[in-house]
Amino acid sequence: METQGPSRDLHPAVEQRIGTGASYLTPRRSRVVISRSHERPVYFTVNNRKDRIHATHMKGLFYEQSQLPVIRDHFPEGGVFADVGANVGNHSLYMLMFGGASKVIPFEMNPDAIDLYLSNIFLNGLQDMVELDTLGYGLGDRVTDNAAVSSPHKNLGWARVDLDGSGDVPVRTGDSLLDGRAVDFIKMDVEGMEIAALRGLEKTISSCRPVLFIEVDNKNRDAFEALMEDWSYEVVQAFGQSRVNQNFLLKPAEKPLTTRGAH
Repeated sequence: METQGPSRDLHPAVEQRIGTGASYLTPRRSRVVISRSHERPVYFTVNNRKDRIHATHMKGLFYEQSQLPVIRDHFPEGGVFADVGANVGNHSLYMLMFGGASKVIPFEMNPDAIDLYLSNIFLNGLQDMVELDTLGYGLGDRVTDNAAVSSPHKNLGWARVDLDGSGDVPVRTGDSLLDGRAVDFIKMDVEGMEIAALRGLEKTISSCRPVLFIEVDNKNRDAFEALMEDWSYEVVQAFGQSRVNQNFLLKPAEKPLTTRGAH
């Protein structure tokens, strides 16, 4: 599969994965599912039927498929989508193929997820619309090069970062990685690290005032609500709460509620 080659300042693991640009190979021990349930074919790379996202992709469906149109309807046509906790690319694929995004800036720290993310992006021919230099880093409100990734039950969707100095995963602030790039929408799913990740994006959120779609651990609910109040964000829609977390769509209080309507 032909690629464009490495872009600027890629994380070494990402640069190694995509090689010289002559070709791209899907990860070993993975399979490709072709879904024809949408307006155009979608290719999903999967390797673990016990993973909740993979299991959904194996059926030819997007994960959280009922929530994705809500994101689309609050996303400006041609805008930039920041996918924080991009995992294997479920939201990135949807927004580039069906959600009107002109560009995705993904953030993902887990090497196993990054392999599958890259495969999904290249298989669907979206590599020119994704800025890969933000892959390979965890997001927080402080810098370290020694974080560790843990994935309970080998489920990539539950991967968490441990800042205990026992690993080799670099953590940076989102502001430093974006380096002034503007975003129109931030989706965040970082398994309990959302408060630190949001604080590390404070300059970007203050200057761009993007729409937010955040998964919030129940234990972080009070801190999240206080932070959103401080930043003058208000909830547009709250989705079903599980015993662990809940998703929220938020907009800046100073912006009127506008949607693109049903497609």
